[in-house]
Amino acid sequence: MKGYFDTALANKIEDEKITNQNMIDIIEQEAKAKVSNYIREANKVLISKEDELKKRYENLNMFNMNSIVNLKLDIEQIKKLIKVAKEIEIEYFGK
Repeated sequence: MKGYFDTALANKIEDEKITNQNMIDIIEQEAKAKVSNYIREANKVLISKEDELKKRYENLNMFNMNSIVNLKLDIEQIKKLIKVAKEIEIEYFGK
């Protein structure tokens, strides 16, 4: 009888390990998807800001110089955020 309970307990422990690993895998996949999605969305915003900057340069005048400077700062910030997100993606997910 003792052997039966030992086997049942071992099976239960193994099932718990599998269940826990499955949960970890699911959480990692969700986190990776969120980071990838963040990078994708940030790239879209970056492209939009760069397009807007080109338009401002085409219509260059004293009134939009301040907005050009602000756009350049926005673009640099977005590039830095994308770089950090990619570093996180590589470090944690090995992409």
